[in-house]
Amino acid sequence: MFSGYINVNASHGRNLFYWLVESASADPEGDPLVLWTNGGPGCSGISGGLFSEFGPFFPNIDGSLSLTPNMWTWTRNANVIFIEQPAGVGFSYSLDTDDYTVGDAQAAEDVYQFLLGFTARYPKYAGRPLYLSGESYGGHYVPTEAAAVVRGNAAGGNPQLNLKGFFVGNAWTVASLDNEGALDYWYTRAMIDKATHDGVLATCNMSDVGPLAAAARGVRLEADWEVAAGVAPGSKARPLGFSPLYDPARSGARLHGGLDCDGWTNQAFASLGNINIYDIFVDVCGSGAAAAQKALSPFGEESNNNAGCANNYDPCRDDKTTAYLNNAAVKAAIHANASITWSGCSSVVNYSRFDLLTSMLPTYEFLIQQGLRIMVFSGDVDAIVPVLGTRAWLAQLPLTQTNASRPWTLNGQVGGWVTEYAELTFATVRNAGHMVPETQGARGLALVNAFLSGTPL
Repeated sequence: MFSGYINVNASHGRNLFYWLVESASADPEGDPLVLWTNGGPGCSGISGGLFSEFGPFFPNIDGSLSLTPNMWTWTRNANVIFIEQPAGVGFSYSLDTDDYTVGDAQAAEDVYQFLLGFTARYPKYAGRPLYLSGESYGGHYVPTEAAAVVRGNAAGGNPQLNLKGFFVGNAWTVASLDNEGALDYWYTRAMIDKATHDGVLATCNMSDVGPLAAAARGVRLEADWEVAAGVAPGSKARPLGFSPLYDPARSGARLHGGLDCDGWTNQAFASLGNINIYDIFVDVCGSGAAAAQKALSPFGEESNNNAGCANNYDPCRDDKTTAYLNNAAVKAAIHANASITWSGCSSVVNYSRFDLLTSMLPTYEFLIQQGLRIMVFSGDVDAIVPVLGTRAWLAQLPLTQTNASRPWTLNGQVGGWVTEYAELTFATVRNAGHMVPETQGARGLALVNAFLSGTPL
C-alpha cells in the first residue's frame, strides 16, 4: 500500500490525497488499475470505498487501531486507488480556499491531472488498463472524469492514459428522473401512502433539487454560503438534505389537498421514520457500543455469510473510521497533513448546484461514441437513488439491447438481474443498498470481477 498527495495545481497549492492498494493476486502486474471516488458531492473515497465497502480491511468494531480483514475486497484482482476529491474533502486541501468553490468540470480536470501525476510517480502503472469507478454523485464524477481523460488524450496529453471504461453504482444522473424514481420507490415499498406520493408529485418541481433525502449529507452547497454572506434566503435552494423540492420564492406556490411542497415533503419524511435511507433493510446506528454491536443486518450473521453480505455489518462503522483516521499515529503512517481534522464528508466544499441538477445523458452519449466499456449497477434496496430512477434515465439513452434481461447467479443464488446492451451493461444487485459492497460483499466482488475480465455475469 502507498498513500500521500499528488499536486494537481502548483500555483494554488491544490493537493489530492490518495491511498493505493495493490492487487493481492498472483499476477498484480497483469491486473488493471481502478480509480474509485465516492459521491456527496464532497464525500471521501477512503471513508466509503476503502473503509466501509470493498477495501482490504475495516475499522475494528471495538474502535481500536487494529483492523478487520475484508474477505470480499476488490483488491483481490485489481490495483485500486481510493481518492479524496475535490480539494477540501478528507485530507485533500488547497492553499487557496477559493478552490473549495467547485463544480463538475474542475473536479474532473483535477482527477485527470491527478492521474498524470500518479503515473509519473508510479511509472509501472503508465499504460496499464485503467477503469474509473464510483457511486452516488459518482454518477456525475465518473463520466466527467472519463470525458476529461478522453479529451486529454486527444489533445496529446503525456502520458496517454489507457482508459478502457468505467463503472458506476446507484448513480445520480438526471435530477427529475432520479427524484421521481425515489418517490415511486418509497410508495411501492409501502414507506409512504398514495396521498403523500401524489401530493409531492403535484406540488414539487422534481428537476430543481438534489436527491430526496431527509438527513443532512454534510456538504455545503451554494445556499450555505448565501447564509454566511447575508444573501436573501430563497434566491437558491437550501443545502442538500434539507432542500424542499419546490421553492415558492422562485416559482409561486402550488397547492394540493391544502399543502404545498414543503408540507408534503415534510409529511413524506415523517412517514419514512428513522430509517437508513441508503439501505432500507439494515438498522441505523444506535446509541452506545452495545447497540452498535448488536445492530447487524436483520438477516443474521450466518445468513449474511451465505448471502455474501459483508461480515458483521456495523451501522456505526463511520464513527470508527473517523476516530481511526484522526489518530496521530495513523496520520503519520499514511503521510496525511497532520493539521487537518478528517471527516467523511466535507463541511467546506461549496459545490455547484447548477451542476448537481444538470443531466449527464449528453456526457454518456459522448462516451458511448468513444467505444468505452461501461457498466451501470444498482443495489435494489437503496431508497435515495433507487433502481427505478436509473431504469428511467437508461431508457432515454440510444441503446441497443442485445440479450433478454435475466437473473445472474452466485453460489446457486440469484445475485441480481442484468440487461445487456451493445453500448453498456446494466445490472442490479439483490438486497444491496446505495453502497453495494457494504452489505453484499460477495455479490459486489463478483459483479466487478466479471466486468473487469469482460466475462458476462
